[in-house]
Amino acid sequence: MAVYGRGGLMNFAIYSARLFRKLIPPRWTMALCKLLSRDPVFWYAVMDCMYVPIRCNYYEREIRAWFEQAGLTDLKRLDSTWGAYGYGRWMKGEGYLKFMARKPL
Repeated sequence: MAVYGRGGLMNFAIYSARLFRKLIPPRWTMALCKLLSRDPVFWYAVMDCMYVPIRCNYYEREIRAWFEQAGLTDLKRLDSTWGAYGYGRWMKGEGYLKFMARKPL
């Protein structure tokens, strides 16, 4: 399971930009992405942040509570590629929350 984490400057910037998504056509955003980078993963990340209709963010403790309520065990948070950029919580907040757990038999 993986979800977006809460907090941080990155989420503030994303939600600020999303305020304008109905005014800025996706083709303009894509054109800007292509000017800034040749990386299609970058394009996808920007377009997803801007135009996905529902974008929810969670705290790690919320996810852990869901797993416990579901009776799952051995919950482990997996490393995220966001950590590779070296930014702290001030930038990425909770980060990208990826978990693995064991389902009881």
